[in-house]
Amino acid sequence: MIGHWLDAFWSRVAKRAARDPALRALERELSTVGTYFESMTYDELNDPDRDHVVTRQVDGTAMTFSGEAYDVRPNGDIAFCIDASIPGRRFSWLPSYRFFKRRDGSVYYTKKP
Repeated sequence: MIGHWLDAFWSRVAKRAARDPALRALERELSTVGTYFESMTYDELNDPDRDHVVTRQVDGTAMTFSGEAYDVRPNGDIAFCIDASIPGRRFSWLPSYRFFKRRDGSVYYTKKP
């Protein structure tokens, strides 16, 4: 019963988000910023002293993208997440971009067993 309610709720949230031009622009820019972070070296992503925040101005809207290496797997792969936001605006849902980086510099997007 609750699963059906949650599915309906997230469906409404997604439909509203699809109509918001600022949120659509945020999602597009997140893809570009995600590629930028993917191009960083393993050590740059894993450096806790490095600032992983990118700000952009898109179509007159300020956007902030905050990245974090939130986990290092036993094999050494880094789990990295980028959260996107528009300062001063509240949405019921905000996009994020997640990837994994290996020591050899390659990137993948799904969990490895």
